[in-house]
Amino acid sequence: MFESKAGLVLAVAMVFCSAAPAEEMVENAMYANWSKFKVGTSVKLTITKETEKGESKEQTVMTLKLVEILDDKVVISTSYLVKDAESKFALPAANQDVMRFVALPAKMTRKDYEKCPFGKTLEEGVESLKVGGSEYKCRWCRVKAEDNSEGKIWTSDDVPGLIVKMEGKKPGDPAKNKMELTEIKKP
Repeated sequence: MFESKAGLVLAVAMVFCSAAPAEEMVENAMYANWSKFKVGTSVKLTITKETEKGESKEQTVMTLKLVEILDDKVVISTSYLVKDAESKFALPAANQDVMRFVALPAKMTRKDYEKCPFGKTLEEGVESLKVGGSEYKCRWCRVKAEDNSEGKIWTSDDVPGLIVKMEGKKPGDPAKNKMELTEIKKP
């Protein structure tokens, strides 16, 4: 039946490879969102790390700018300005590819991902938030990530990058992390 050992090996390999389940691909929520905006659109998010007493330990301003839109990805330039009590420094901008399709995260169904792509949803709702001088109708979800950190994320399709506000805490870390939209610039 097979004319050579190579033909047999190839046939067996094809059976085993086809028997393995392929990763389910989903459209990346970040791609879908960013691709609706014009190149040059940018957002600033302020990230604050607070102690148990609510004192600010560190503040980072993250700027995300849409550089390019392609059929299979968008390119986002990300830069940071980090400030703490003793210093202030900037990290140079770096481009990141946000692929159009991504593997469905482990232990998430397509329905879960469509509700909230940031982790396993524990609770969800709708709420209006006023940040950066504007009001946004947001969907929020309280999530638990694979590392057992928990957080609450407010998103809006009207905001490039989706994130309006985020609060979270990692297990064993007494500090709370907060991120909030502070600025949107459209060309």
